[in-house]
Amino acid sequence: MPVRNSINNQSTGFTVNGPTSGAALTVFSTAADNAITVQQSFSGAPTLGCVQLSNDAQPVYYRNFKRYTTGTITANDVLWQIEAYGQSGFVDRQAALQRMYATNVAAGYVSGGMDWWTTSTAGALGQRMILNADGQVVINTPAAAGTALTVNGFNAAATYGAQFLGVVSGAQFDAFRALNSTGAAGSSCQIECSVIGQAAATGGDASLRFVNYGVRAVALGLDTSTDQFVIANSSALGLGNFLTYTASNNQINLPLQASFLEVLTADAIDKTGNGTTYKLIGFTEIYDQSNSFNTVNGEFTAPATGRYMLTAQARVYNFTGATGCQLQLITSNRSYYSQQVPTSSNGYFSINIAVNADMDSGDIAYVQVQITGLAANTADIAGDGVNGLTWFSGCLLQ
Repeated sequence: MPVRNSINNQSTGFTVNGPTSGAALTVFSTAADNAITVQQSFSGAPTLGCVQLSNDAQPVYYRNFKRYTTGTITANDVLWQIEAYGQSGFVDRQAALQRMYATNVAAGYVSGGMDWWTTSTAGALGQRMILNADGQVVINTPAAAGTALTVNGFNAAATYGAQFLGVVSGAQFDAFRALNSTGAAGSSCQIECSVIGQAAATGGDASLRFVNYGVRAVALGLDTSTDQFVIANSSALGLGNFLTYTASNNQINLPLQASFLEVLTADAIDKTGNGTTYKLIGFTEIYDQSNSFNTVNGEFTAPATGRYMLTAQARVYNFTGATGCQLQLITSNRSYYSQQVPTSSNGYFSINIAVNADMDSGDIAYVQVQITGLAANTADIAGDGVNGLTWFSGCLLQ
């Protein structure tokens, strides 16, 4: 029968035989010093171990208790701390530490968090990772020096699940990289953005958002309300979509791309004939996706620099005896002309023009008609505001 409450000198050191219940050994420290110190003075690793010598399925416990004889543990009290030191110049230098601390104290529980500290290559001890009481993990903050990863709601509103933060001014920061480096044929690499557990037509959108200096935002992803892949000029899908791809019919659309069709609202009477150049004005809008056409003065303003397909038609009448009819498409950079001798058996004559025009942002384009050979300006231009009698259209190509 083992001896209780005694210290036996064994070949491996001292063995403390515990009582039938309670702690085998309790060490009280009355000074600000180590209660127990384990030193290894020869080759080998110093170890403090708890060994279970039975077939019990229970784990080996390391239990730490911190109590106040005068009161209750409060928030931010450190409950336990593990410190690691190395010697530099025969002086012990702290390399790292791990802490467990109380975050909230209630009647029925004490919540706690953990953090990890390391000494940087610059010699500064800093907090590098936090695991808080609610399972949120913060890496490399608040003492960040380069990059940071914050997981599971780093801000109060829990808007983001994770954040990769670059804090080096002026430096390129690659926040995230998914790499398959196997080199084997057929190997793939995939990043998935999913929303599950909701109806297809009413569920939330799976999307990526790109924000420039907190002002300009572009979002791309799957808009579940339309079942389309969308790129939107906003922070969310469905707001300012400028590219959509519909899988069901394999169609790509640019809903905000500059594109317009305008028809002349009414007949323009006695506007040309003896060589007078008449600018077509007073249009009815069929569509104007970029809101770039002025129906009153008949001018299109390019919203962006690019190549624009511009087309126009003028249907004229009362031109008997005319020797020429010219349709002019005028742009800020250059002008384009289409000319014919008007001949018709039904009293109407149509002349067309089409060009891929180079335009800079803010450039304008408009259409003019010039008929020659008549004694006076008695030629008319047809329009009814509905049909394509006289029209002006265009779109941004690239």
